[in-house]
Amino acid sequence: MQLFGIPIYRKKIKISKKTIDKIKKEKYELFPRQKNGYYTKSNVFILDQYKELKKQIEEEKNKFIYEDLKVQTDVDFKMINSWFIKHKPKNHSGIHQHVNSFISGILYLDVGPETGALTFYKDNMWRNVFPNTFDVGFTSYNETNSASWTFIPENGEVFLFPSFLQHAVSVNKTDKDRYSCAFNFYPQGLLMHEDLSQLCLNVDM
Repeated sequence: MQLFGIPIYRKKIKISKKTIDKIKKEKYELFPRQKNGYYTKSNVFILDQYKELKKQIEEEKNKFIYEDLKVQTDVDFKMINSWFIKHKPKNHSGIHQHVNSFISGILYLDVGPETGALTFYKDNMWRNVFPNTFDVGFTSYNETNSASWTFIPENGEVFLFPSFLQHAVSVNKTDKDRYSCAFNFYPQGLLMHEDLSQLCLNVDM
């Protein structure tokens, strides 16, 4: 049994080659801060132009939010932005989190085992086992006792996770470009706790 864990949703969807080819032809610009990797800067609502792909992501989001997390169904989690990412050879993405968002996600479009792994990092203040001032040593590592956890993404995989969760992408060690899509969700609707603690949120994008 585990209590109070951080949920990560991981599933695979089908994406046509035609869609992938179209995505690769989008205009990509250098990330301004990291200057490492490229994104569709001119359109941060890019999935609005890919209706079927957005629909598939929304379906997985609904499974995560309403089936796994059991959120009340009159609270909607609206996609507030989305962008495609291209990592050229030797590109990577440093440790970061997504601000002004509740749930974030990544869809892997054209990747390989050596094009960059996805690693999540436990916050130093998250004391699920021992405080970070102690290092007791472990005989092996698992999802409970690790300070980080790495996934090797596959084409078509969707990851959904709380936006506060820090993550990074390792260096693309191949001679191929790597393509993915990032997106964020924010709740809207009537948030219920008790009669005197209601909050109505409306996301206007």
